[in-house]
Formats: sequence, C-alpha cells, structure tokens
Amino acid sequence: MSIGVMIVGLNGVNASTLVSGCCAMRLGIIPSECGITTSDIFEKVDFVNPVDLVFSGWDYFDSNQYKMLKNYGIIKVDESDAFIKSLEAIIPYKGIRTDLDIPHEERFNHFVSPKTPKEAISILADNIVDFKTKWSLDEVVVVYLGSPSKKAHPDLKLCSYNELLNMDVNAIPSSLLYAIAALQKQAHFVDFTPSETLEFGFLWKLAEECGAQISGRDGSTGQTMLKLTIANMLKIRELRLKAWYSTNILGNHDGLILTNPDYSETKIEDKMNSIAPLLGYDDFEHKVTIDFFKTRFDSKESWDSIDFNGWLNTPMKLKMNWQGEDAILSAPLILDIVRLVEFGARKGLRGFQKQLGLFYKHPFGCEGMSLESMYNQLIDFYRELV
Repeated sequence: MSIGVMIVGLNGVNASTLVSGCCAMRLGIIPSECGITTSDIFEKVDFVNPVDLVFSGWDYFDSNQYKMLKNYGIIKVDESDAFIKSLEAIIPYKGIRTDLDIPHEERFNHFVSPKTPKEAISILADNIVDFKTKWSLDEVVVVYLGSPSKKAHPDLKLCSYNELLNMDVNAIPSSLLYAIAALQKQAHFVDFTPSETLEFGFLWKLAEECGAQISGRDGSTGQTMLKLTIANMLKIRELRLKAWYSTNILGNHDGLILTNPDYSETKIEDKMNSIAPLLGYDDFEHKVTIDFFKTRFDSKESWDSIDFNGWLNTPMKLKMNWQGEDAILSAPLILDIVRLVEFGARKGLRGFQKQLGLFYKHPFGCEGMSLESMYNQLIDFYRELV
C-alpha cells in the first residue's frame, strides 16, 4: 500500500517537524515510532509504517522542506545527502486564499486567490490527483494544519453544498474548500485546527457519499487533555469547581496569529467548552488567554490556576504548569490519526469518525466524556474492527 499525506500549511513548524521526522525514520536516522498507535495495545492492528508515507501539501510560500527544517530546528539529526535531497524535493502546491484567511505577509509568494468556489475546489482537486498519480498512491489523507480563519457568517453554515458553490468565495473559509476538494477525490480529511469546517453539515453527508472519512477538530496536544483529567478528578471526588484560569504562552506563527481576536475566537471556544459538559454544570468562572512571546518560539507553556471547594465548603487551589515543544507534541498525534484513518479505509469506514475524539479539543459527538472514556472508546473500536 502506498499512502500519501497532503498537509495544508506544509511549511509550518508542525508540518515540517512531522515530515522531517518521518524522513529521518525512513533513513534509519531515528527510531520508527509514533504515539498511541505504537503501544502494545494496538499490536494486532496492521497500521501503515510511518516510513512508507509520502508527503506533499499546500502553502503560501514556496520554500522546500529542508530549508524549513533548518529554519525551525526542532528535529536535530545527522544529515546525510539522502536526507537532505529527500526533503529538498518536497515543495508545496500553491495555497488557496480567501478574505477570511490570515492577513497577507511579505513572504507569501505562492498562492491563488480564486474567483469562485468552483475554481478553488477544481484547483485543489487537480493538485490531489497530480500527487496521487505521481506517486501511484492507493490512499490520500489531507491534514489541515493551516492558520485559523476569521469566523464565517452564521447563515453560511446552514447552506447546502450547491448553494455554497454559487456564493462569494471570499465569504468562505479556505479550510472548507480544501475539505470539499479532498472528499470529491475520495481523499480523507482531518482537521487538526480550530477551524469551523466540520460545522458545515453537508460535509458529513458528502463524506459518506464519497466513501471518505472526516475527523476533527482542534488537536489536543497538552493543556486541554490535562484539564479534562483534572476536571474528571474533581468530579469523582465531588469537589466543586469555582473558577479556572488558563493562559498560554507561544512564540511561533500560530501564537502570533492567535493573539488577534479575529482569528482566536474559535480556538478560545474550543479550550473553554471542554470541561463543563464533563462536570455537568457551568456555574463557575472560566477564562482562557493566549499570549505571543516571541522568545519562546515553539516552546509552548501553559499555566492553570484552579479554585474549588473541598469538604465543608472549604476553599482550595491547584496550580499547574505545562511546558513542551508544540511541534513535538503534535507530530505523533497527527501520525496516529493518519494511521488510524488509513486502517479504517481498508475496513471500509466512511463519514465522520467519532471514535477519534481523544485527539481533539472539540471532539464532536464526545462532549462530556472523560479522557479515559475517549481512550477506551478508541481502543475498543479498533479492536472490534480487527
């Protein structure tokens, strides 16, 4: 089986870390490993080996993957000629831009501003076919790692697929155009960002009709997983939450974009809406902030201050600090999702994949479930599928 992965935002730090890591695995420079799917729990599942994945994607600037590796410096390995050449050969297709996407930057030299939704979808679909044909691929998984868009008009989410095709393309988030193009070409679509893509109901039906899988949204790489764990502990112990303050410090491009309220609204919502359904009440104060701190680059840090009442209504507090390279946290999760989706394709899965909720801050269909419950759901589903 030949499996292709097309990443929207190919030259971003998360994508470049993933691609260069898989390339290093293929050449034996680092061990071949992923995240959850590497564990013994899945030993009977015949997952695709990450060394066999072929990468491509889209971006707004045309640098190759080796230049991005040197620019970010997250993966530090001994560089052979074969390693350098393999990364230099991975250059993105031109990205699609609409007015809802992030503001133009000087380095953006590799994009298309389509005149209509049909034109955008056609361009992206042709890119997928070109990639699939070039490498004789059996399956393609499109992973959306692009920067967050501005929110679309609420009425847009109520429209049908045919109505959307006749709308102003600049009123449509480009993430939705990527998703439609992927499904039309029977490529699976994974949304690892806080985009609104999966809120468009017709996309779920389109995935079923096209025989492709969709999954999302907003990859949960650390803080939100920790919040679910602590919230579940409070629930089990009957400790009443009174207030939860969370702050995030990030110095990469995502951090810069997310300090703009126009682009961070969905991200903040995803971070804030995770614990109330689990606890079963929402009468507590909850605040989430994201701060850009350039010096930290990809070294994400989060702080949480939690106020709760113990026995006899006694006020208590819990403080938490999380630090880690954002791309190193993200890459194995993305690999897990790709492997699970590809395995599901061999088993005939189609439509929205609820069992993958463990990987997301906004796991559609899993609201109110604890981290352990989502983990068991994932394991049980694929054990049964085997």
